[in-house]
Amino acid sequence: MTQLQVQSLRTNQLWALLRTNNAHSDQVYWTKVELRRRGYAV
Repeated sequence: MTQLQVQSLRTNQLWALLRTNNAHSDQVYWTKVELRRRGYAV
């Protein structure tokens, strides 16, 4: 998943991605980056 794809997701979808065990490390990284950008502590 690219950074742009992550940015387009809703916040609850981002949290769901972080909870999945099969998420790739780069996907987890960009998910956390985007959640932090939205003001969440990850």
